[in-house]
Amino acid sequence: MEKDMIGSEELQEFTVKYYEDRLIKGIENFHPGGIDYTEKLAMEAGVREGTRILDVASGSGETALYLAMRFKAEVVGFDLSEKMVAHATERAKDLGLRHLATFKKGDVHKMPFAKGSFDAAISECSLCLFRDKVQVIQNIAHGVKSGKKVAVSDVITKGEIPKELHTPLLYACCLAGAQPLKETMDIFIKAGLKNVVGYELTADIKDPWKEELPVLYHEVMNAFKDAIRLGVYEPKDESELDRMAERLLSEKFGYAIVSGIVL
Repeated sequence: MEKDMIGSEELQEFTVKYYEDRLIKGIENFHPGGIDYTEKLAMEAGVREGTRILDVASGSGETALYLAMRFKAEVVGFDLSEKMVAHATERAKDLGLRHLATFKKGDVHKMPFAKGSFDAAISECSLCLFRDKVQVIQNIAHGVKSGKKVAVSDVITKGEIPKELHTPLLYACCLAGAQPLKETMDIFIKAGLKNVVGYELTADIKDPWKEELPVLYHEVMNAFKDAIRLGVYEPKDESELDRMAERLLSEKFGYAIVSGIVL
């Protein structure tokens, strides 16, 4: 079931502002595995030279620019944040990739692309941010040619998550909205895609989460500290909180790729 925290519009606005703040602070990569996982996602989606790709929730443009540079693919980044779109467009210009990577502002719930406009669609660490995930996958799939793939990589859960993590902040950080791999695969099936596959990448994360993705680690630490201030937990020293945060992330969360073929 979807987490019912605050209204969907308020949550969406909060998430956009959160990522814009991260951008101002110079934090762009916000998913485990970095380029290695982006490469795996591209392979799953069938990206190659000349492929026209839709990158949904493209953010700062990191993924789209990498695919344009690495594969010489034609990538259209699509994001709700005007600041993110402007930043990504400027980066494409600086890198001499404007002929391959373009960015457009818009809402995934109101996709402006004609049916079958793309050879593939991808999204990294973003599906967990949407409330009606089935509708989102259907909207994305509408823009993809029949027989081609929609592929996402995302945070997944591997056990029950403490209630103190069900906050707007940790929703924006991809944790509160995450769900098990099977449920993510079921979303693709309900959206009408076929040959749906999903597999974990968690085993490839060798470093502790606080080194692999320090932003998530610090937000979990802050959530635990807030819980202590509210009386949910007894006071604990920093080292014990560190162990709690690392154990929670390593035992209860993972990362996975899910894909399906558009009919």
